[in-house]
Amino acid sequence: MIEVWVDGSCFPQGDGSLRLGWGVLVKKNGVEIHRDKGNDIPQAAMNHRNVAGEILAILKAIKWCQSQGITEITIYFDYQGLESWATGAWRTKLPFTQAYAQAVNESGITIHWVKVKAHSGNPENDLVDQLAKEGARGK
Repeated sequence: MIEVWVDGSCFPQGDGSLRLGWGVLVKKNGVEIHRDKGNDIPQAAMNHRNVAGEILAILKAIKWCQSQGITEITIYFDYQGLESWATGAWRTKLPFTQAYAQAVNESGITIHWVKVKAHSGNPENDLVDQLAKEGARGK
């Protein structure tokens, strides 16, 4: 079983700009096999704040899973839109969320979605939250 944990982070700066980041943790049968973080959020997506980071985390995780030949995953997330846009439960109104939903649905990966409560002491969710913060800070 492949579990993917994702999160995003947003730090408003004094000059009005935003620093955004994303974090990913992948586990196979309970053992960590991959982790990543970054801040390569497209400029056009900055208005989505931390949600942009969460979307990027899923897209990065999908790309990594594709490169490993992984075809079925469970994604653990804390923002409902991630699942709802991908499944069509919520309409995607903006180009960034439209592109996200299309990429998820055309990925060739079967995705099971599990919503977790943010900042609730879940070790994996806390870890990806920290990775996303580090990514936003460029660490």
